[in-house]
Amino acid sequence: STMPRITIFTSALCRHCLRAKSLLNQQGWDYTEVSVSTHPGRREDLIALSGRFIVPQIFFGATHIGGADDLASLFESGKAQEAYDAAEGATLDPRLGEGAAVARAERLPEARVVIGDSEVDVYEVVVLLGTKLNKRPHTEWFRTVGQCFSGTDLTTLLATHYTIPREAAVAAGTALLRHGALLGVAPGDAVADDSSLYQLGCDAAGLFASLNCARVVEGAHPDPHGLVRELTGQLAAALGAHTDSAGLVDHVEVGQSDLYRRFAYDTAELQAVDLVSMPENERIAFCVNVYNLLVAHSAVACGVPRNDGQRLALFHGARSCPPVGWYSPGNLEEELNLAAQSWVEDEENVRVEEGVVHLSMICSWYSVDFGGDATSVVRSLAKHASGEKLNKLNEVLQGSVTVRYLPYDWSTNTRRHLPFTGTTLGGLMCLL
Repeated sequence: STMPRITIFTSALCRHCLRAKSLLNQQGWDYTEVSVSTHPGRREDLIALSGRFIVPQIFFGATHIGGADDLASLFESGKAQEAYDAAEGATLDPRLGEGAAVARAERLPEARVVIGDSEVDVYEVVVLLGTKLNKRPHTEWFRTVGQCFSGTDLTTLLATHYTIPREAAVAAGTALLRHGALLGVAPGDAVADDSSLYQLGCDAAGLFASLNCARVVEGAHPDPHGLVRELTGQLAAALGAHTDSAGLVDHVEVGQSDLYRRFAYDTAELQAVDLVSMPENERIAFCVNVYNLLVAHSAVACGVPRNDGQRLALFHGARSCPPVGWYSPGNLEEELNLAAQSWVEDEENVRVEEGVVHLSMICSWYSVDFGGDATSVVRSLAKHASGEKLNKLNEVLQGSVTVRYLPYDWSTNTRRHLPFTGTTLGGLMCLL
């Protein structure tokens, strides 16, 4: 088959990348995607070919188009089709190719449960119960438990769907209880075929539960970094399927999708990660990647904070926040440095106009980390600048430094989301 005319360098969970891919998908145009999350070494190709540190970077044939805004402008100008046609048959730099496939991570075996005379994946049963049961909230004294169902309803569904006696359905429910895929509202180690109430583990995220509680996982995970890489790819695929050409995500539709349902279930594997035994750089890379994954996951599962107070305390996912990157243990320092260069390169974060340095509010909030006073902050940022911006910053540093801070954009890339309430705060607890 012929190579697609378009190449796009991306990073997992990058909102600008999701927008660019949505624009191309709406045209039905195939493209080669080079993910610097999956292939960290390809960032060198990105920089060499585009002269930029940030993603996305889009090429039509051998012609560099730019980022998501540049692609949108090309469509708005009516010149996108012309550029696409001109790319046909173009001689491409080999570095625009997709590259070698990445080996799949070693994952934990699927949990299985005996139902009647057969063994069934626990995930299959969780999907059945999640989509077919009539779930409702239950309030008892001052406690409200959401999305509950009775033991009778559970037993009836299992018996009917798998054509087994009710006794066998109760045994299957009890096995799910022991896997942690099913939780009793009242304590107990067996399912009862009566009005006793239960809920799915994946529905239990709340004040005292984290998001990765679809089932209980024990043992040590064989490939923690590969696991997070694949989980990130799973969530990115779910988000991408519900992102429009403006880059806005329908988080409600994402939460109802099969892609997201599988991702949310698989996050339970994070319970088996042993952080204590990891070398320091591995632990830092892992925790940063999990944090970025958690922010995107919580936007689907818990909704988006309504006001600046909630956002400052709990949420980093606003438009002015640094873009999501991917960090690998073996190249952590280099990748952190590249992330800093990408951030400084963006005119929305650092720009010089008429001798005045305009900076993101992040540089004010964390000024101590940048050196404290205005001159130290600018000098610290200049270490990560290049080209014309570096020249401008060095020129400013020759005299009295004037800094002005830019308004912080707290808006997100959500088009629709669940209401964010205090009962969902538990979803923002640590995943591990």
